[in-house]
Amino acid sequence: MSSAELQSSEMAIFCAETYNQNMSLRKQIEDYLSKNIIMQLATSKDNKPWCSNLHYAFDDKLNLYWMSLQNCRHSQEVAANDQVAITVAKPHAPGERPQGLQFEGTASIAEDFEQAFSIYMERYPHWLFKEEELRRGGREDRALYKFTPTRIVMFDVANHPDNPKQELLLKT
Repeated sequence: MSSAELQSSEMAIFCAETYNQNMSLRKQIEDYLSKNIIMQLATSKDNKPWCSNLHYAFDDKLNLYWMSLQNCRHSQEVAANDQVAITVAKPHAPGERPQGLQFEGTASIAEDFEQAFSIYMERYPHWLFKEEELRRGGREDRALYKFTPTRIVMFDVANHPDNPKQELLLKT
């Protein structure tokens, strides 16, 4: 085998291993998202940060969805600056090993209302929001928001003590 063939073969093995690791990481992220329900949304306007706790749902592309009043500070800040960060952290007691996800990406009111509503209500069917009320803003002026991640970092000391920080870059 020539050195070019060997190098090509080694690159193919490296790419396959990276693909398998990313799929495994992606599956771990999906599993983690399915076992938690609260996210922290970090926004910023005029160089002043803000953080909010929100219930979330997610789709197979790891987009996150939430429902919120449009006149809340975080909603107004998303409208002014779509660049946001999100964390999903598993609560733990002192001495327990931390686990969590950190995201960066963009957020806005969901353009595809039907899809966002379906994803959100599948996760929270007991919430009695009416689709028609949401469509017209309702008496509380609620909206469904969509977050599209570009980067996800999983920090998991409990399951990966030798390599707790793992990163998944997503195509935009």
